[in-house]
Amino acid sequence: MTIDIDLLIVGGDADFNLQRLQKAAVYNNISHRICLTGMSCVPSVNLDINENMLVVNGYAIKPKSLFIRPDVTTYQASGKADHQRLASDWFDIFIGWALANDNIKILNRTYYNRNKINKVASLLIAQQLGIKIAKTHYTNDVYFMQKHDGGDWIEKPVHGGELTKTLDLKNKEHDGSGTSMRPITMQAKMLKPEFRFFRIGDQYRSYTMDSPSLDYRENQDAKVEEVTFPEIYKDKFIELTDRLGLNYAAADYISDPQTGDLCFLEINSGAMFAAFDYASEGALCKDIFDFLLSNNE
Repeated sequence: MTIDIDLLIVGGDADFNLQRLQKAAVYNNISHRICLTGMSCVPSVNLDINENMLVVNGYAIKPKSLFIRPDVTTYQASGKADHQRLASDWFDIFIGWALANDNIKILNRTYYNRNKINKVASLLIAQQLGIKIAKTHYTNDVYFMQKHDGGDWIEKPVHGGELTKTLDLKNKEHDGSGTSMRPITMQAKMLKPEFRFFRIGDQYRSYTMDSPSLDYRENQDAKVEEVTFPEIYKDKFIELTDRLGLNYAAADYISDPQTGDLCFLEINSGAMFAAFDYASEGALCKDIFDFLLSNNE
């Protein structure tokens, strides 16, 4: 069931600003839903990237607009750094979904599109451009995760920064509601090797990263090799980086086990490059110098 509404309100459960906004929405007969996180409540959320569908507490939500404030109240009350990170996870999921959907009106759209790559938005935008992506959900719905338990799915933090691992339900604590405190990125497991595409100005390079580990960072055991850029993916990669305003970027792709097609995983505006530069005998550093020291943008 899909609920069409005028306004979705998102933020901290103790934020009096949102309480005020909700009361005003009721008074002005604005159809709305409110999705709050914090100490007293945790919503069940599942953002299906492939279907571009947001499900909150069992209902697909289709809002005309979104008002969102980062949850600062929970961290202020608890003093726990983990609550600060959790608030950032929730914010990135909702703002990323809105950024990729121009039909959802938000405040400061241009501002939020600056300076930072939102993983949620970049996946949705890539899909809009016709780039194949892996099956991906941003969710804290434990019952949904249980339906996909069996080794064919991986999980990683919403923000990244930690190792990718096989979907693990042992640490998904909940009070019987089936709702975990922290959302995760849940993604279908793909086939190695991974590909990394670099763009530096109008120079494009492709590398493979092959590792026996699920996440090569765990054992630092990836074999990196420069390969010919697969032309079938190049135009869409350029289109994606142009759309995101990036003339320096690195994007990761990996093979779909059913079709063999490369699927886009994520893009980074400040990716590490030393190992790739070494594999191509200094080519990336040269590309950086050529771009920075040229007279052309």
